[in-house]
Amino acid sequence: MHDSIKSLLKRERRLQLTLVIVPIVFIIGNLFFVQSYIRSVDNIVKANDVSERIGTRTIDELWLLVHQ
Repeated sequence: MHDSIKSLLKRERRLQLTLVIVPIVFIIGNLFFVQSYIRSVDNIVKANDVSERIGTRTIDELWLLVHQ
């Protein structure tokens, strides 16, 4: 009887640790994913800005070239 209670408590401790650790690992993984996603979106926004500036400058220079 003593062994069964001891083993039951040991299994319960393992279950409790698992129930605590799994969500923590999940949250940490999500934080890394979110940070990576935010960096990707920022890079896309910066690339769009550069592309727009280059496009505008190219059109302006072509316009000046045609009308001079």
